[in-house]
Amino acid sequence: MRFYLTPSAASAVDREAEALEVLARVLGQGDNSRLSTALVLEGQVALAAAAQYTGNSRDSGRLSMFALPAPGAAIGDLEQRLNSVGDDLRTNGITADELERARTSIEANRLFESDSQQERARSLGEALTVGRSLTHIQASPQRLRALTTADVAAAAARYLDPRRAVTGVLQPEPHVATASGSGTR
Repeated sequence: MRFYLTPSAASAVDREAEALEVLARVLGQGDNSRLSTALVLEGQVALAAAAQYTGNSRDSGRLSMFALPAPGAAIGDLEQRLNSVGDDLRTNGITADELERARTSIEANRLFESDSQQERARSLGEALTVGRSLTHIQASPQRLRALTTADVAAAAARYLDPRRAVTGVLQPEPHVATASGSGTR
């Protein structure tokens, strides 16, 4: 897993939070995402890959990337491909089609969530608790609609910087045989 330090929705300027949300969708949501294509379908170094922007905090947020290594895959190969995807986005940005698919996905998700009064209250309360204003929250759909590929490219160039990231590799404990012959972890 890799975490990039980003602004939160409350501390972001202009359309930065929306750009990070779109960037996370393009990076890692669904089988056609950049990470899934590079790591799972083409590279075959991962069984699954995903990304997420977490912006509901007071000061900073994070863009997270996750990958589940394929059996026998070298972690170094997986990390190299992960770096390549980030480098490509930092250099080339996203396409207009990727922007539109991500925007549509975000809007559909928000519409689905708004179907539940409980979810609407929870998300509004969460946003207000971390310092977002009601005006800022209500203007989010307009900011998302006004988002351009250049906005997302700028967010990628600024925040997908390896110097702003921390990477962790979780590995199981080795199997240790006991005197009785049964193994423990």
